[in-house]
Amino acid sequence: MKVKAGADGAEVVIGYLTECSLSLNRDTREHTNKDSEGSRQLLPTLRSGSVSFSAIHDEAEATKHNLVDLFTLFDADAITNVLFTTGVVGEFQFEAGAVITSLEMSAPMEDSVTISGTFELSGDITYTAIT
Repeated sequence: MKVKAGADGAEVVIGYLTECSLSLNRDTREHTNKDSEGSRQLLPTLRSGSVSFSAIHDEAEATKHNLVDLFTLFDADAITNVLFTTGVVGEFQFEAGAVITSLEMSAPMEDSVTISGTFELSGDITYTAIT
């Protein structure tokens, strides 16, 4: 899987991913009434989701997003486009507008520097086949 972020149609891969996840949620509202015959009833309401990632950081990588690029998106206080994708024709991808709500860098002794973050999805979440 890959996570891409940036302007719609110009998304760039987040480099050296070690883990990524997509979480989709649906809120509900209570609809139980006297005709429910003792069973709880719910109606669907808002959809939401998030994309989380962890990656090895490489400041010198120019063709993939690194911490500086992601901080620029974070600092812009704007909605960016996010794709959660395999990148393989015939498979699938999820796409949505998103806001970076967390961005972290970890630099342990004698180990690789890593970055991680979360995008909270905003607006419609689409699922499409890759062509």
